[in-house]
Amino acid sequence: MKEARLWIVGGKIIDAGYYKFNDHAPFEEKVSEEGLNFASEMIRLFNLEEAFVMDICLTGEGWKIVEVNCINSSGFYPNSNVKSIIRALNIYFSD
Repeated sequence: MKEARLWIVGGKIIDAGYYKFNDHAPFEEKVSEEGLNFASEMIRLFNLEEAFVMDICLTGEGWKIVEVNCINSSGFYPNSNVKSIIRALNIYFSD
């Protein structure tokens, strides 16, 4: 099992990183293309807000959404690219 947080601004994934691994899951530095593709499809179906975070998890049954949260109450993890997230928010909401 692997869990990842994705930062979404304007319907696009701005940053994505794993925050939890099952003992048996091999470590990956970047969220897999399969996970990003799943998340992109979920955003296409359920683009809930202009900016939000989505946590996804690789389960025995494939990728699933764990939770979706407001961007202003979501925590950063050590692998989060805070500068790119802030830059994307600034650009998107300045237009």
